[in-house]
Amino acid sequence: MYDNLKFIEDDIYHPKDLKELIDISEEKFQFQSELIDLTNISVTESGQFVKDGHSFNMTQDAFLSLCKQLKIPDPFAKYIPWDLLQENITRLGNFTDKPVHLFFKGEGSDRHIVNFAKEKFIPIPDRTFVEAFQDAEFNLERSSISNKGIQVDVTNPIIRGNDSFEVIEPKVGDTIKTGLSFMNSTSGFINPQAKIFLWRLVCSNGMIAPTKIGQAKCRVKPNRDFKVILNNFLDQIMNMDIQAKMLANGWTKSQRTLNTDEFGKYWKGINKILREPDMVDSSIFMVDKETRGEYNAQRRLAEKHNESFEETEVVGFDLMNNITDQAKQFNPKTKHKLEEYAGKMLVEFAG
Repeated sequence: MYDNLKFIEDDIYHPKDLKELIDISEEKFQFQSELIDLTNISVTESGQFVKDGHSFNMTQDAFLSLCKQLKIPDPFAKYIPWDLLQENITRLGNFTDKPVHLFFKGEGSDRHIVNFAKEKFIPIPDRTFVEAFQDAEFNLERSSISNKGIQVDVTNPIIRGNDSFEVIEPKVGDTIKTGLSFMNSTSGFINPQAKIFLWRLVCSNGMIAPTKIGQAKCRVKPNRDFKVILNNFLDQIMNMDIQAKMLANGWTKSQRTLNTDEFGKYWKGINKILREPDMVDSSIFMVDKETRGEYNAQRRLAEKHNESFEETEVVGFDLMNNITDQAKQFNPKTKHKLEEYAGKMLVEFAG
């Protein structure tokens, strides 16, 4: 789809410690920004952004953020014809009265757009954000940095003396650590935040709590000291250990088979992310297409006659592990969506 588009590739790094993370951020991920309106814009056949006759290369994430600002659904998901998409971008831009925050990276001929963000976005520097929690005790499990921002996943954090993030063992020999996933963006993609993070040791699989459960956010306001903002942010984190325990208990409760209604719901949710039915069947649910068809037929029959849903042979615990294991092979955006979807399932199992 859209093979004609020549987007700039995003650079992704996986630093081994926080010092390297900050060094990479300050060396390779410094952005310039400016406010623009979206009148007199277009996108060329090769995917360049044009404003008042001036052309700029952009990343795929920047293109998607432009569509989002214009309230155009994800074109890669909706398969919008290219000529119609081009026309809508220009037409809707001329009717949009709110300016956007344009984030650039690079110099000279390498200069390109990485994001079209909301007008009021105020970035907190990565160094300032990381320094807010780097003196706490924790195990750094993984970290990443790209044009979209940084993510630091830690387990067993002790913040201001609170050591309530536990290690659990839902079944013998299978240990899961609880912790936090810290995220920040200086290019306008997200506000600084932390989410509950679970780490399964036996296979190094990670899982992130869904957005509305187990999340702390920085509320960045103009002319407000970053230290005050981040201090309030850490206060929120102090209260997240109880939610972490609740989520961790979901692992134990997930060691049961799914019924056909749950199977159908989770299959649709995961396939919406991956759009690869054969892979969802064989690598995540571990069923063939015929078995999936049988489960769906049983579900529809039960709904028609208002009967109980039959059990499948798919175990919730195994399914979540398959999701987070397969997530490791995808780009950061898809990986994050899969890990968050597994977290959503865990919330439902925990009750």
